[in-house]
Formats: sequence, C-alpha cells, structure tokens
Amino acid sequence: MASDPLLCAGVGPSTAQKLRDKFGDALPSILDAGDRAKLLEAITPKKADAILKHWHFRRSHRTLEALLGEWGLPNVSADRALALWGPSAGSVLSADLYKLLAVASWREVDAAALRAGVLRDAPRRLTAACEAAAYMSLERSGATLISEPHLRLGVEGLLGSAELAAAALASALDAGAILRLGNAYQVPGAYYAEREVEAWVVAKVAEPGRKRAVCVEDRVLTPAQRQAVRNALTLPLSLFHGPAGTGKTYIAKAICQGAVEQGETPVLIAVAARAARRLAEASGHEAMTLARAQKILASRSGSSMLLIIDEFSMVDLLDFRNLIRRIPATARVVLCGDVAQLPSIGPGRLIHSFVRSGIVACTELVDSQRQAIGGQLRLAVEALRAGCLPPFRAGSGTASEDFDVISGSEGELARLAKARYSELPHPQIITPFAKGQLGSRRINLDIHLRETGGTGPSPGAPVVFTKNVVTALGFNVLNGQQGLVEIVWPHKPNRPLAPVVRIRSGLEIIELTQSDWDCYVEFGYALTIHRAQGGEWDSVIALLPMSPFIDRSMVYTAVSRARKRCIVLASSVGWLREVVAKPPVVASRLDGLFFRRAQ
Repeated sequence: MASDPLLCAGVGPSTAQKLRDKFGDALPSILDAGDRAKLLEAITPKKADAILKHWHFRRSHRTLEALLGEWGLPNVSADRALALWGPSAGSVLSADLYKLLAVASWREVDAAALRAGVLRDAPRRLTAACEAAAYMSLERSGATLISEPHLRLGVEGLLGSAELAAAALASALDAGAILRLGNAYQVPGAYYAEREVEAWVVAKVAEPGRKRAVCVEDRVLTPAQRQAVRNALTLPLSLFHGPAGTGKTYIAKAICQGAVEQGETPVLIAVAARAARRLAEASGHEAMTLARAQKILASRSGSSMLLIIDEFSMVDLLDFRNLIRRIPATARVVLCGDVAQLPSIGPGRLIHSFVRSGIVACTELVDSQRQAIGGQLRLAVEALRAGCLPPFRAGSGTASEDFDVISGSEGELARLAKARYSELPHPQIITPFAKGQLGSRRINLDIHLRETGGTGPSPGAPVVFTKNVVTALGFNVLNGQQGLVEIVWPHKPNRPLAPVVRIRSGLEIIELTQSDWDCYVEFGYALTIHRAQGGEWDSVIALLPMSPFIDRSMVYTAVSRARKRCIVLASSVGWLREVVAKPPVVASRLDGLFFRRAQ
C-alpha cells in the first residue's frame, strides 16, 4: 500500500477506506475534478485539502514524466521542473524546451529541441546557447562579469560555429538574456544585484555621520586600529581589513563598547554559526549568522543599531544584496575581513570591490600580533600574502624552526603528517580536501586508529561537529565546533536516548547519544582549510598536495592559522612556489561593481 496515492498524501488507512466506501469507483473522477465539496461529505477540510494537493501533484508528475520521455529526456528530474513551474510545467516547457536548461544540461536539452524540429539558427536556440555558456562560465569562476572573447568562445563550443556564436550574442542582447557592461557581459541577475548594491553604498555613504565619536580609552590600540574604531562610530558605512592576527576581533569589541556608550545597539554578523558564537563570546554582544540576519533584521527597523559584518571576504553578492534589503535605514554598518583569505563560495568579490572603489572609508591593518615579531613564521605569513615562498630550512620537520617546508609523494606526506602529529604539542592538521588519501576524513581515521586501536570514540580524541543542530538530548551544537571526548559509556541498543559520549567544547559540556555521534560528529585531528578559516592553533601541519584547485589564498589561510609553528607538507617545492607566485583565483573573478565609477 506504500504507493497508494491516498496514503502518500498523508492520510491514514482508515480515512482512505472511508473514501472508497463512500464514493467507490467515482473517487478518481472526484479527485481529478478537484471536487472539495464532495470530499467534505466524508472527511474534514484539512484532510480534503491535503489529498487534493497531493493528487494533483501526482497527476502533474505523471504527465510531465510522460512528456520528458517523449522528448527523449527520461533522466531529467520532473520533481525539479514542477518545483520551478508548478502544475503548468508541461505546457510551459512544451512552448519552450530551452527553459529546461534550468534543470538539465545543454547537450540533453539542445538534442531534444533539435529532434522536436527547432532550426539550428533559430533565435531562441541561439539565445539559449548564449545563456547556457554565460551561466556555465560564471558558475565555474565565481565571477559576475564575463569578457566578450570568453563568452564568444563558450558559445562557439556549444553551437560548433563561430558564425552562429556571433549571431547568438546579438540575439541574446536583443532578448535581454545578457546585458552589456563596457566590453563585457552580465546575466540579468548579476547585473541588477550589483546595481542594487552600488545604489545602497552610494546612498549610505551620503548619509550624515556623527561629528565626533565617544572616546574609546584603550592604549593597546594601534593608530590604524584606532582609526577603524573612529570610522565605525562616526560614519554610516566603513570597512577595515588586514592579515590574520591584526586584531580585527579586538577592534570589533572596542567598536561595540563605543556603540553602547553613544546609545547604539551593536549586532555582529558572521557567515557561519561557529564564527557568530565566537564573536558573541569575544564581544559580549548579540551575534548571529548571515542567514538569520536576513530573516530578522527588518523587524528591528525602529532601533538605533550598529552592525558589524565579520569575514566579509566570505560574503557573496546575492547574500549581501538580500541582507541590505533588510538592514534598517538608520543602522550604522561596519565591514571587516582579509582580502588575502579564502573568497566566498558564491559569486562576487565584494571586499576587493569595496576596497578599490574609493567610495567606502577603508582602514588597512598591517601589524599582526598572532606570530612573534621577527620570527620565521611571521616572515613566512607576510611573504605568502605578498606572493613569495619564503626561505626555509628544508628537512625532516623535526628541527626547532617555526616554519618548514617538506616535499614528497602523497604517501610520504600522509606518513609525515601522522608522524608529526604525534611529535608536536597540540597540533592541528589542515588540508584542502575532505576526501582522498590526504583528505581530512582519511587522515582522521588513520590517526585515530593508530592512537587508540579502534574507530569509535575514545577519551582525549579531538572531534568536530558537522551540522548546526539540536541533539537528541537537547544540546545546541554548531557546524565546525570543536571539542575533546571526555567520557565514553557503553552503547545500550535498548536505550536509544542514553548518552554514549561526553564532549568538552570550551566551557561547554555536551552529551551525545549513539545516533548523534554517528550523524553529527567527525574526528578533528585534521580539518579542511574552509573549516579551519577563522581558527588558530599553536602548531599547524599544512598538507598541500598538488592540485589545480589550490591557490595562494589557500596556502596563506592554512599557514596563517599557526601561532608558533607551521610545517608545510607539499607535493613539490617548485610547484608550491609557482602556486604562491600566481595571483589568487579571486583576482581573476571579474565583477562589475562600481564599474562606471572606475571609467
């Protein structure tokens, strides 16, 4: 009975049987007609609505699956198409098969359209090819702007003709499927999102600021840090940025103190929940994730607020556009981050565009306090940021130097990482990947097996949570939150809610059931670079296997997590030197923010 449409709609067997007893063979026609009044003769309105909704969804699903089969697209998801176009998906796609590019590849959709009789030089086909090439390029690069030669080459690859490619660009421009910006192009979503952000920035900086800020008495602040605080407390929009360890969190705390003294409510925003919790603990003020801020900020329009958006390098264009729509007009906004760290996963390079715009008041921090002044590690971090692999004493990594680079095969690097983990005090392994021989999961299991002789939880083992979730026992844990196993209790299958592990995370004690442990926890001997961003440890082992996905920002982020000692394990010193010398990938992300002001 699992495939019974009535049961699948969420009604019980007794309700389904009641309907059959009442209407007999007429039931399918009643459901097809959507006759709610008739159903109410036997069941409640809530059950009638649920059944009709699911019945019509299943009928639309069957119809669409049949159409996809006729078009030669049986593997395309009918569910995704229905989610986009609703019950009318069949008629929408029958009128324009190229709309299926939202859920299927160009190769599949174009072949189906040609089989259906679409001409090779039909304007709709040409426009669709230009759209597909633009979106494929932008999704791969994270850019919001695509150069004409690059777009033309991509379209030519889809259509197989330079002549058709030229016609496709003209057709797409006429249709509004792409928009010209100088000698390059944008898809409409990126174009209008950037124009909205530009308009917000221009309007924000034009607002009157405070003539004077409260005096923040703190002799520890450097002149640059003091300027960042002054800008934050007087200007409607400001930004400060600098390398790891330059005191960005300390500045945020000073800004919060000043905001309270001048009658404003500080609110801190971070991309990740773990980072938001860290900000709240450091500042003593409310902090929230970017996703939560987008939901609740609009409801605080009457308050005098100062917003600090941390790790701005990781905020993408669309998230920021959604956020500024909800920021109260009276709020003061402060942005902070590091232009050299990992960029956003989504499109754009906001922090770079804001810094280069000349519109936003920016303060650059240069004095890092994380590594000892004059030490090898401090010099290494500064050199990597500037695009140079610093001098080092290549060796086994067992000497006392605080920065070393060792090369070897993947197998040798894996062996060295595990060996050095045992030799260094409280080290953290950082790797670009989660999977593979040098991925965090494999390294974690190998070290744990060697340290404990098993694969289950063990006292003293480092762990990391992998989801934002409330556990079965009511503990609120965050993705990326780290801890140490304190106690392990025997698992009792007949008591699924009995705790099996106690974890200490900072000052917090967390107890987990077996199900929690299996679903939300990984060992934390090794972390990916993305998960490690924002953290710091005395000793870091940075695993950097040869890969086209590794760039300068990854190397810099991994090494700058170390306070005292960093051993870099790389496939090749020559390759690593080339990677560091090249501009980071984010530098090749074209964008159109403040484009016209730069002309």
